[in-house]
Amino acid sequence: MHATVRRYPGSDLATKIGDRGTEVTEVMGAVPGLRAYYLIQAGSDSISVTISDDAAGGQASSEAAARWIGENMGDIGVPAPEISAGEVVASV
Repeated sequence: MHATVRRYPGSDLATKIGDRGTEVTEVMGAVPGLRAYYLIQAGSDSISVTISDDAAGGQASSEAAARWIGENMGDIGVPAPEISAGEVVASV
């Protein structure tokens, strides 16, 4: 299992996407090997967490997210995310 965390510093992207959740669900749900996707508004930052079968799924989810944001939210000035990714070593 693989996890990808994207942090968009100083962005209220999660709040702005809130009313478009169905679209995001469709886009991320189409990523092969995706197990879970979470979008969080954490104070002044937006954070997404993707759990996938492997690193390829994590990369595909990053590409799908970037493409959707560029096509649908590009005019709001979304900063490039800080991305951390790796193998899940423990889960509950």
